[in-house]
Amino acid sequence: MHDDQCDRDRTQSVERGAVAEDGQRLSAATPRHAGRSAIIPRVIAVRVALLGLAVAAAAWFALGVRAAHDQDAVSALVNSHTSLTAAQANAAEVKIADAQTLNPDESLLALHAQIEFNAGHAATAERLAKTLVRRAPRDVDSWVTLAVLTRRGDPAANALAIAKVHQLAPPVSSTP
Repeated sequence: MHDDQCDRDRTQSVERGAVAEDGQRLSAATPRHAGRSAIIPRVIAVRVALLGLAVAAAAWFALGVRAAHDQDAVSALVNSHTSLTAAQANAAEVKIADAQTLNPDESLLALHAQIEFNAGHAATAERLAKTLVRRAPRDVDSWVTLAVLTRRGDPAANALAIAKVHQLAPPVSSTP
């Protein structure tokens, strides 16, 4: 019944001099779907492109979730152990390297410095912390990292880091 209605509507359109989507006049012999054959490949191409974009976005988000998971695991390890074995430090460094694939955040460099410090490599940790403050001189967390990691090693760097922390995040008085 639906096809009969479509045929009646088409016949009425042809009688009124209807024009197909491609600009040609319709006749009674013109197929019902004339003009659509040129649109279908374009629609398919758009759908394939959108599908590819969706797959790429899903992969990007999946890698981001994995990187965040790795970063959280390393943070938990560093925060729960004041010293790390060589195996723990190596495993943590691998996770940090994987997380850095999609995350250019400086917090990963700070975490790497903490791993080195907890693994007993204070000089490497200090070098990484100094690199961190060079890259992000206005980031108070970078200066806190340097202050903590130089507390026993480099008194001049430690004093500078503490001064920068107070400059970037001045103490708030408790009186109103």
